[in-house]
Amino acid sequence: MGKLRVASFMTPAVKLVTVTTDTIVEKAVQLMYERKVNCLPVVDKGMALLGLVTETDILATFVDMMGLNDKGTRLTVALEDEPGKLFGVLEVIKKYNVNIASICSPALTVEGKRLVVIRIKTHEYDGIVKDLEKLGYEVESVIKWPSM
Repeated sequence: MGKLRVASFMTPAVKLVTVTTDTIVEKAVQLMYERKVNCLPVVDKGMALLGLVTETDILATFVDMMGLNDKGTRLTVALEDEPGKLFGVLEVIKKYNVNIASICSPALTVEGKRLVVIRIKTHEYDGIVKDLEKLGYEVESVIKWPSM
């Protein structure tokens, strides 16, 4: 082991996957996922190392983007995958003067409908849910966050 050097197992520079400070987070995540790497070197145009983007950095960004540090409620609504369907849901939330922490819509569908996860900054959600259901929206789940 005393003669083993990093050069014998490191990724050669020509095969190295890197990003720049201007790379959008989605692209960095996609590269990490597709290439099955847990960090990406961040380089400038001359390939000088500026830092690293790690899985922990990506998770921290996910927590921020999803509003997981905000107290509130997670609503999951099943919507037809058609233009304008989300607008009606947002109108109901606006009627109650409630701010939105995040909106996420994974590719998952249930019975041909797309699930939309909306995090609202309130635990007072009864009126919102009732109004959504009155208008024909399918509210799949309601979870107070953080859950106790």
